[in-house]
Amino acid sequence: GREAIAVEGRRRGFTDAADRALADGTAAQFADAFRAYDRWRAGAAGSAPHPQPLSPAAGERGRGEGSDPAITAIHERLRQALRARVRFDPSPQPGETADSVPVLPVDAYTRLSTRTQHKTVTISSNRPVFARAKDLCFALEPTTGAVRWVLRVGYDAPLPEVVADSGRQLVVVPWYSGADALISLCDAATGESIWSWKAPDLLTGPPAVARDSIFVATVGGSVWQLDLEHGAPRGVAELPEAIDSPPTLREDGKGFCVVGARQAVYLFDTSGEQPQCSDLVLFGRRPDTAHCQVMWVPPYVVIFENDLMNRCYVRVLFQEPTGLRQVRQLELDGR
Repeated sequence: GREAIAVEGRRRGFTDAADRALADGTAAQFADAFRAYDRWRAGAAGSAPHPQPLSPAAGERGRGEGSDPAITAIHERLRQALRARVRFDPSPQPGETADSVPVLPVDAYTRLSTRTQHKTVTISSNRPVFARAKDLCFALEPTTGAVRWVLRVGYDAPLPEVVADSGRQLVVVPWYSGADALISLCDAATGESIWSWKAPDLLTGPPAVARDSIFVATVGGSVWQLDLEHGAPRGVAELPEAIDSPPTLREDGKGFCVVGARQAVYLFDTSGEQPQCSDLVLFGRRPDTAHCQVMWVPPYVVIFENDLMNRCYVRVLFQEPTGLRQVRQLELDGR
């Protein structure tokens, strides 16, 4: 009847879209193929309120997916092809010249502040402590709390991160100038900029530093690799979907991951000279997910989905020789 015709139409829509993606391999065609798969799966599964993981590697087959081995095989081919497709290509442009992050006079911005020394402590590290107030970022001395320097970073900028390069303490500072999102590498002692890079799109959050590179994700679906020493773009990876999270470092610092806004978690290995997409998890987000985060502690990957109310849905995946397998799923109060 009509329903059978509709199901076959959705099935054909997915297989045709998958053929185009496998043949040409553009990010947009992969996105079209996965959207077509979602439409087919929704029709095959009926009105299931909570979608199951989309990939056999993620642990469970959704209803309808396991009943059509041909669709399952095509979907797995898409996953493997997408993993090969997500790679860091040379940057198409060297990047625009960007302004330095504004360093403000300390006296003018601390005149009304108060500081109380409760006790004296010995700290081996001279890493500054960061504090935010309005659109300012203060770097404080770790032993006394005295203000070392003040930067104007914008109201929504995340906290800076201290990194070491050739024994020198540096600070990676995300900041905003009007609507422009920028990254600056600054001297930890003075706050003076060493280099600045203007992002072509809004950032998803603070960058991640791995080895001699800074990795920056934009909401439009790009992951940029910047040279830590000079700030020049080394490469950019284009994902077939928007990105919903900042780059999250693997526990050992030898990789990072980002969460796609619709389809996948992308895992990148940075232990070699060239970062590579080592795996991806097609997990099928819940329809009520407001925000998604991930934690990568090998051999586990943990995905947290926060809903629009006050619930968190957690999936725990375990790395096996054949891929990531879901081993647990639970629901928690809070976010």
